[in-house]
Formats: sequence, C-alpha cells, structure tokens
Amino acid sequence: LESTSVDGVKLFALSSSAGGVCGGDSDCILESQLDPGAKAPQQVKVTYFGGHCPLYEACYDADKWALEYLQAHSLRLFQRQLDLAQVKAIYRPLIDRGEPKLPSMLAWIDMRTLAFYEFFSGKTGRPFDLGRESIVTIAFEIRHMWIADTEDACGLKIDIVEIAYDGDDV
Repeated sequence: LESTSVDGVKLFALSSSAGGVCGGDSDCILESQLDPGAKAPQQVKVTYFGGHCPLYEACYDADKWALEYLQAHSLRLFQRQLDLAQVKAIYRPLIDRGEPKLPSMLAWIDMRTLAFYEFFSGKTGRPFDLGRESIVTIAFEIRHMWIADTEDACGLKIDIVEIAYDGDDV
C-alpha cells in the first residue's frame, strides 16, 4: 500500500481489481449541516432508513476485509503481530451498528469536489439549502485506510462524492 501522512495519521490508498472501491445508496438522511464554503473536507453523519440497505452491506463487507487485512499484515503496519481480537479492539468500523434498524456511518465530504444533481430536473449544481436531515441519494468511495501514529486506532475512510436530491426537499 502506498501511504501519505496527514496530521499524524497515515493514509493508505485503496483500490480493487475493478479500480476504485465505490458504491451508492438511496434514502439516506444527512444528519449534519454542510458548510458550503468549507475549504477542507468535513465529517458528516449519514443515516439510512430504508428496508434493504446495500450501503450497510457494502460497508460491512469492507470492514470484514479490513479486519482480515490488518491482522494478516499487522507486523508491517503496526510493528507488532496482532491477533484478530487485538485488531478488533483498535479498528473503527464504517457503520455504527448500535441501532441496527437505522444504521449510520461517519463519512467525509469535500465541498470543492462534491457533485450535486437534482432528481427530477436533472439540473446540476449545489442546492441553496442542503442541510441537516435532508433526504438524499449518495455515491461514495472508500479511498483510504488510516492508521493513527499516536494512538492505537485504525479504520477505513469513506468519502461521499455525489449527492442527488429532490428539489422539493431542500
């Protein structure tokens, strides 16, 4: 894995045999207010409220892969051999499984590169007021695995790259 370091956190770029690790889902609620003028990525909470949740399944599979990968390569990544229980103790999963009926995740949005489009009109561009509790469809990418230098913590970083919205809901 190729790595960069940002503020004491090593970021390892991820890819799959098909290219980027990506997906999408509908019927999500943005639980955080977006700052349209932000010059840096901002963290948001996304909650899914539909019946079948492909996002949950994709993130569950990614978490499972990450745990296996981190354990298998722990000597190189952490400078010590870790068993699966030790890796699980420091791993931060993508999906908060505390409320199984309403799974949520923390994701990152970079307003400088985020694409927006309106469902029915097909218009592109940033909506005037896409805020807390807006119902949206998202496209996401899992671009990086992160490992903190100063604490025993690691995980996958999920980036929202596109938001589709109903013009009446914003």
